[in-house]
Amino acid sequence: MNNNQLLLDYLPNQTGTANITLRATNLFGDYLDYQFSVTVLPIINLAINPTSVTENGVTNLVYTFTRNGTLTNSLTVNYNVGGTATFNNDYTQIGATNFNTTTATITFAANSATATLRIDPTADTIIENNETVTLSLSSATTYQIGTSTTITGTIINDDFPNQAPTNLTLSNSNIAENQLINTVIGNFSSTDPNPGNTFTYSLVTGSGSTNNNLFTIVDNQLKSKFVFDYESKNSYTIRVRTRDQGNLFYEKPLTININNLDNVFTGTINNESITTTAEKDIINTQSGNDTITSVFTNLQQQDSLNGGTGIDSLVIKGGTTANSISINANNTTNQLLNITGTTIVGFERFDLSGFAGKFSFVGTAGNDLIKGGKGGDNLSGGAGNDTLNGGAGADILIGEVGNDILYLGLNDNAVDNVNYVFGNGADTVYQFVRGVGGDKLNFTGITAIDVLTSGINTQLRISNNIAGDTGFGTGQLLVTLSGTSGFIGADVNVNLFGANFLFS
Repeated sequence: MNNNQLLLDYLPNQTGTANITLRATNLFGDYLDYQFSVTVLPIINLAINPTSVTENGVTNLVYTFTRNGTLTNSLTVNYNVGGTATFNNDYTQIGATNFNTTTATITFAANSATATLRIDPTADTIIENNETVTLSLSSATTYQIGTSTTITGTIINDDFPNQAPTNLTLSNSNIAENQLINTVIGNFSSTDPNPGNTFTYSLVTGSGSTNNNLFTIVDNQLKSKFVFDYESKNSYTIRVRTRDQGNLFYEKPLTININNLDNVFTGTINNESITTTAEKDIINTQSGNDTITSVFTNLQQQDSLNGGTGIDSLVIKGGTTANSISINANNTTNQLLNITGTTIVGFERFDLSGFAGKFSFVGTAGNDLIKGGKGGDNLSGGAGNDTLNGGAGADILIGEVGNDILYLGLNDNAVDNVNYVFGNGADTVYQFVRGVGGDKLNFTGITAIDVLTSGINTQLRISNNIAGDTGFGTGQLLVTLSGTSGFIGADVNVNLFGANFLFS
């Protein structure tokens, strides 16, 4: 009490009825009692989440009623129903005690502070405006209204006039060469204004359909009908149509690219013969006496050729007179010196007899077998008993240390040079042409040489430089010219150079 005012202080979240007695007393002690009751009602609030859903979706509009105060007893709340959507036509409800197109009730269960109403849109295919469902609390003697505004939920129309697709895409437009027929290249997908449309895909004639016959479409997958080779052709065009279930379509040309693959080969312990390709070749023959054959143009793709162990041969053909190949067989990291990016190791024998350009070679300490090409070659055998074949063209052959066999080229109509340095060994030279315009034998570090005929051959031996000496032709054998004889003094400085030559 404050003077003559009665103030009531309510406990939070407490509802119910309280009986109150007031007594008024005068100065003489006389009093008067007044009895009355006070009732505290629960407050009802209303909210919605989500505020909108699609007509053909699976999500519902959810209206949540809340109350405060004592929850011991159940409580029924009245509310009004409105909006442009019609109950049992555009939607159904879950959770109301009673529900019609204009009014409804919902009941809080005992000990529950919330009650939930779900509005479930009825799916259809009708093209219509968005529709609303509105709820507003109506009064009763058992509660107070907390939310005085109308709560609106929207059912969004998701049915639209069918429109044609606006685009199609292919998930991947590349295929590696040499793949099997029916290899999946990629998956088609379509862009369409109508959600949920389905599509079929087909190859059609028109701009860009040049190579349709090399492909097929199964469901939404593009597959190959051909084994593609990058070197033959590296791109193809097709024309594809996407059609929706309403027979509206979109089409466009697509380009399918062919990827170039490396040619990888790994050998075995057997003797194998491998031919390089126009691809990038990565070949390791490992063990065995193997032969790798390549045309010159196939060595331009940053190839890697490894002969491995064994006595391995490299055969190079083709090229033009403008091309050249330089090989140092002693180089353990790359025997091929002049083709950038291409690596060759592990070969003991080299055959360039079918190569049209110039060939420069430096041999190893082993027994090398070298065949030059059609150009002017420069072949040096190194240590070991080597076999050098200059082939056609004006060649320079150096046997070096060891007893070497040198072929100058039969009837090649070119002047070949054989260079011999003191200490090189006893070499045998075939196909040497004597006389003016013939081949040349050059000696270095030797003072005098005896030239003697031995059957159809000619031997050149170290001489004591004494004419008519009884020891003529008994010195160290330097060179045997097989199948060539008849040398006389007139051949000095024509075919024989670098020493004083004595004849029998």
